[in-house]
Amino acid sequence: MNGKIEEIRKILQENPQKALVEINALPHVEKSKEALMLRADIFQALNKNTDAINDYIEILKSFGPDEEVENRKKFLETIVGMTQLDIFACTNLHKDPWE
Repeated sequence: MNGKIEEIRKILQENPQKALVEINALPHVEKSKEALMLRADIFQALNKNTDAINDYIEILKSFGPDEEVENRKKFLETIVGMTQLDIFACTNLHKDPWE
């Protein structure tokens, strides 16, 4: 499986969408920390940050605490939080929410 993961890493550089198809075709991706980390990297390359966060959460649940994974998860949560602002959440509808 490690050889296949290295092959997918090379594909990721050229075509992230193809890399996603390849990694999802692997059996038992959820049982390999390395495969889940690679899939999270692929999701990030495709700007699917919430899917990457889900993979990081799965890694933490299945394989225990990991500082690097926790930091990556927090980083992406910050990005998602900043990009998913709801401009209509402002209760003052008489004022431009961007001021």
